[in-house]
Amino acid sequence: DFRLSGSTAATIVAVNWLCNNGETNTIELRLSEPIRQGGLYRLQIQNGTDGNTLRDGCNRFTPAGTQQQFELTQPPDARFSWRLAEGCAIDTLYLSHPGSNNVTAWKWLVNNQVKQEQNPVYLMSRAGPYTISLTVQNSVCTDSAFQSFAVNEKLTADFTAPATACAGEQISITNNSRAATAFSWNFGNGVTSTLQQPPAFSYTTNNNSRTYQVQLTASNNRCISTVAKNITVFANCEIFVPDAFTPNGDGLNDVFGPANTAVADQLQLEVYNRYGQRIFQSSGSNINWDGTHKKILQPSGQYIWVLRYRERRSGVQKLRKGTVTLLQ
Repeated sequence: DFRLSGSTAATIVAVNWLCNNGETNTIELRLSEPIRQGGLYRLQIQNGTDGNTLRDGCNRFTPAGTQQQFELTQPPDARFSWRLAEGCAIDTLYLSHPGSNNVTAWKWLVNNQVKQEQNPVYLMSRAGPYTISLTVQNSVCTDSAFQSFAVNEKLTADFTAPATACAGEQISITNNSRAATAFSWNFGNGVTSTLQQPPAFSYTTNNNSRTYQVQLTASNNRCISTVAKNITVFANCEIFVPDAFTPNGDGLNDVFGPANTAVADQLQLEVYNRYGQRIFQSSGSNINWDGTHKKILQPSGQYIWVLRYRERRSGVQKLRKGTVTLLQ
């Protein structure tokens, strides 16, 4: 029964008759899509599928061709374009809106960040799906549009390795790299590998502790990432506790305490006399006993010691006991 014509094509897809006390005083027309073009429009009555036009309460038909003109101000259009430029560490999202239909305000929302310029730029560093939201406004009304995009995972070289090890001990390394397709390992001792997961290996030392640097370079068809970590290798991983000392001030064996403590931490040393009295207690990196109790040199004889520590390489707490002879 109706035909709409004007600045742009608009198809009427449904007609709703809104009744009030048995009579229709409002007719709602539904269009196939919103009218986005401003200008002059004409709504015209025509014969419907029953061959008639509208009929009033007096059974009179409205003549076909009856029309009503109206003018629409150009509504805003929020449709926009976007482009994602991928980088090795950060992607750059370029957003663009033409500003047509006299748009005067923009509100972009991406990753909880609001920007209000016409053509903003966002820096995207985290992988995942995202939604772009844009609301535009002119002097008449507002419009909104949405689009989705995804940021791919970035190349990252990473691995886990023990911070310390013993000479000859088998060392296992776990490759935790992401988005990589090729790998290059350098273990700092002349050994290299291109395997994603290298086999266990070991280091040798010349009776001295040494630090080796393990380096991993991971790559894909666009980017390269490198990471390096140190492994301290101890020539001897056993803590040595002497069985005698001579606190006579000659500079030789003047104190009693554990040796090779670099392989451990959380050290605590206690010393007891033959009566079970604790005469020395210390913790930290320097826990040596000088043979005194309350600044008085103790007599020659055997003393009981208790040593507690944590192995650096295993994290296991250790408790050791023994005796030491004080010689004057």
